[in-house]
Amino acid sequence: MPLCEKFLRAFDETVEIMLIGAKSEPEHLHLRLLRATLLLPLLFLLLVEVLPNVADFHPGEIVSGEGHVVCGRCRNCLAGRRHLCAHTQGIGVNRSGAFAEYLALPMTNVWHHAPQMNLEVASIFDPFGNAVHTALSFPVLGEDVLVTGAGPIGIMAAAVVRHAGARHVVVTDLNPYRLDLARRMGATLAVDPRQTDLAAVQKQLEMTEGFDVGLEMSGS
Repeated sequence: MPLCEKFLRAFDETVEIMLIGAKSEPEHLHLRLLRATLLLPLLFLLLVEVLPNVADFHPGEIVSGEGHVVCGRCRNCLAGRRHLCAHTQGIGVNRSGAFAEYLALPMTNVWHHAPQMNLEVASIFDPFGNAVHTALSFPVLGEDVLVTGAGPIGIMAAAVVRHAGARHVVVTDLNPYRLDLARRMGATLAVDPRQTDLAAVQKQLEMTEGFDVGLEMSGS
């Protein structure tokens, strides 16, 4: 996961970038928005300097920025379902992203980090949060789980379901390096579906009724 180191300061809702964790988005999304915005990561780490009208943040603090800017007024926002905002804008999707020198954010999108927080760990909170949210949306204890796609989110989701008690965790991808990472993160098997038939995998693992849970993480 690429990291970009650059120190920053922030002025109220405008921030200058310090450290960035990048994650991939579907290629068709990049092509569609290429001319419209600066396509960059959805998570960033910030060192903040604030104006007097801001009471919650102080100069020198380490913070993260939530990558979804919501309206706060639609039905879902008012019901507390901000992640389902009807008018959401994504940092790096339809608003310029975190590799820009400065970035404007609402205060409600800024979160404190403890001073001792490792910045490289904090920079993967966004994809890791996606992995945890998805993996724990299903009861996986004792279940057989298939994860399609061994990118950062898929690999972390495989580790989460393994830790949560899944019986078998099978990961598929086309990239040998990513498959090796998936094995090291706890996958029971990590296979290239072009070379290994999933029916053979199920037979090898003595699965008689197929996978119980499937997590599609490839973006294809």
